[in-house]
Amino acid sequence: IQKMAEDHGVRALIEIHHNSICESAAATLRVVENFDPRYVGCIFDPGNMIYSGRENWRMGIQMLAPWIAHVHAKNVGWFYSEEKGWSVKDMSLEHGQADFKMVFQALKDVGYEGYVDLEDFRGGYCVKPTGITTEEKLRESYEYQKRVLSELV
Repeated sequence: IQKMAEDHGVRALIEIHHNSICESAAATLRVVENFDPRYVGCIFDPGNMIYSGRENWRMGIQMLAPWIAHVHAKNVGWFYSEEKGWSVKDMSLEHGQADFKMVFQALKDVGYEGYVDLEDFRGGYCVKPTGITTEEKLRESYEYQKRVLSELV
């Protein structure tokens, strides 16, 4: 993969994602650590890390810093009901279990200057959202991120 990425002038990425070989920052490091970060990198996804149990945000970002090529801003939370047992629910960036103030501070501290994209699956996947519009999600996320980024040291 590294050779193909180098030959084509791209960077191959693997996403931290539940139910995969890269469910955590440490597992992802084991996959990418022997590759040149110019050609092989990862997508840091705090929301996906909540599914599998998370590691310390700062430690994970510090370990993966050279390989982090992209960040997904997505949040979820675990909930229990008698009917379903434990299940994950899509949440806003502000109200889920991933602490984006800590994530953004850690990214800033390692000098990350790449993209952060919003992945807000509330209301449905790849369909017209129900219960909340795309515009509402974008506005809510923008205001939250603007506030959090202004508080970073």
